[in-house]
Amino acid sequence: VLSIGALAGDNEVGVQFNERLDPITAQDPSKYDVNGVPPTAAVLLGAEQRLVRLTVASNPAAGFSVSINGVTDLAGNPLNTTVAGGTLSPFIAADIGDPGVDPLLAGNAFFYGDGGYYIAGGGHDIWDSADGFHYVYQQWTGSFDAVVNVRSISGPSTWAKAAIMCREDLTAGSRHTDAVATPEEGVNVFNMQW
Repeated sequence: VLSIGALAGDNEVGVQFNERLDPITAQDPSKYDVNGVPPTAAVLLGAEQRLVRLTVASNPAAGFSVSINGVTDLAGNPLNTTVAGGTLSPFIAADIGDPGVDPLLAGNAFFYGDGGYYIAGGGHDIWDSADGFHYVYQQWTGSFDAVVNVRSISGPSTWAKAAIMCREDLTAGSRHTDAVATPEEGVNVFNMQW
């Protein structure tokens, strides 16, 4: 286990492993427990097959731990019983727009510790007078420095976006500025003043 984390106020825990995992054992909720309680679901994510998202009944609090027993890598090597502490991220995830309309499907994000986030979003766009997308954010007042490293991005459009963004508020028509990475249109900076 490389790292474990959870977003503030979220009921999902991310676990990052150093090996590609066998999907059958990695997605078996009985192989895990969070603070002594088994998760309701375990999902293996990403092409690397090293990230597992655990869905838990309640939001983990600072100081939570995860126990893992019987998960195997692709070669069948079992992970011995491991208990590891998790990191609670200060960020919150939310859909911006009209959920069920735009974005049509709810987005999903989880923090797997060590500064890494896995975000799956949807929506028509971050553009024009009303945005529809999934947002992972922290409220801030005043000056700040922020850095984001987009390791990979995919989507149904050449303009699908992963971005660092500052918004005035969480409404779909909020003023904002962002620097976006796209699968085929490069990196672009926008300043939307409505």
